[in-house]
Amino acid sequence: MQRIPFLTLLFSFFLLLLVSSFYFPASQAALAHDQLLFEFAPDPWNSERLTTAGAGTPQQLFYTADSAELSGFDLWLDNNSSPGTISFSILTEAGAILDETDITINTMTPQPGGHKIHVDLPSSAPLNKNKVYRIRINTAPSGLGIYYTDRLAVLEHNLPYTSEYSLGAAKLGDEIQPYTFKFALHGVLTEIAQADPEPELVEEETVEQPITIAITNARIANLTHNSATVTWTTNVAADSRVVLRTQLNPLYSIQTVTDPTLELEHTLTLTGLTPGINYFADTFSSLGQSITLTTYTIAFQTLPAPADQPAPPSEDPTTTPTEEETQPQTEEPIAGQPSEPIDSDNPPESGGQSDTTDNETNPNEESEQQTPKPIGAQPPLTVTPETDTGNTTISWVAPASGEPDGGYRVDIFDINYKLIHQIFVPSGTHSYNFPGLESGTYHAIVYTNKNGIYEKLATVETFTLQPESHDLEIRGIIAGSIILLTLIGYLWWKFKKKSAIVVSKMETT
Repeated sequence: MQRIPFLTLLFSFFLLLLVSSFYFPASQAALAHDQLLFEFAPDPWNSERLTTAGAGTPQQLFYTADSAELSGFDLWLDNNSSPGTISFSILTEAGAILDETDITINTMTPQPGGHKIHVDLPSSAPLNKNKVYRIRINTAPSGLGIYYTDRLAVLEHNLPYTSEYSLGAAKLGDEIQPYTFKFALHGVLTEIAQADPEPELVEEETVEQPITIAITNARIANLTHNSATVTWTTNVAADSRVVLRTQLNPLYSIQTVTDPTLELEHTLTLTGLTPGINYFADTFSSLGQSITLTTYTIAFQTLPAPADQPAPPSEDPTTTPTEEETQPQTEEPIAGQPSEPIDSDNPPESGGQSDTTDNETNPNEESEQQTPKPIGAQPPLTVTPETDTGNTTISWVAPASGEPDGGYRVDIFDINYKLIHQIFVPSGTHSYNFPGLESGTYHAIVYTNKNGIYEKLATVETFTLQPESHDLEIRGIIAGSIILLTLIGYLWWKFKKKSAIVVSKMETT
């Protein structure tokens, strides 16, 4: 029996390893220590400074969706007094201390957004799943400033609403604040067995729940005597629809505007309105053809007609809706003020103007279905993959109306419209380089930011990134080399085998 040489076995092993790499993706590396677990740090212009002197004991509450070992955290601070010591404690919601540490902070000039300060814990603090914990500042210099932002106007993209503390919450003394401090958590995710939940509850938690759409920041962004721009934000990418009703006759819709684009920022404009009239605008967002739907209603009044334009005789601008005609209210709604939402399961149907309405004729009181104004001749987005670096550049052209005051925002979604990147760039910048986008299909949306109103600059650009060609070439070269070496090894083994047979015959003779 002939023995197979070690070199041949080694080459065969490498060949099998290479083939398996094409069919079985490598598993992800284990989580490293001091991994970023969570971060809530809005842009500097969305942050405000809180002076801790004279305020209650500052605390930051946070919610843990998964079990973890907390090794440190970040806060955005400054100190306009002399250097001093800050004492921190990590506590449970009930007040049990898990860990404590002190740091020294130097004099730091206040700046927009604050300075990011990292704090390491002496030992990792265990955090259990679905629990609330606190970071408490026990002592600090008199000039310490902590930066915060409104937590009620921000939603977690791609996630359903789970807890009022999912984005954290600031606490001064015993009082919960309507904002949260900018903070980040570092540590390692763990698999800590929980004794509290019963097995049935654990099973319920693993069941995939339907996505919940939440509408926030719904408002009238721009109002004239004959038009109104409605804008709102959703926590997941959804489409847009606005149904218009008059407060004199709220049972019938008179105009519907839709936009099928799945996005997080929604802006639609209602036109052809009558000056000085009270309206309801019902905002709707759904997941395309899905039955998941949510709605929010805004009451507003158009501005009076300009001096050079006579007021329409059809309706009296001072008329107040009666109790039988609208939701109960004691006074005229203020422009942009939210009213009671209508039934999202039975939204008002466009196209039904009643024959029993007032005898007055109003050219605008006709049901009509509209689509958003076309973006016009604005060039589409340009997507440029860089095969040598693996980066992808998104480029756009400034709007004809000029640079927006608030700059631009770029949202990148995956093929299922899950947000994976969201960046802000200043005015005058018309491109952004996204590093390390993997192969696949993406959707890109660029918005102009005009005083907090986000309007699409161009139509949504859908693009597909192919695997980098040089990777395939390298794999081909490696595969060819291994196959060639294996063949050489096999031929060498055959040669040695024949040589051994010849030597054996010579010895026997």
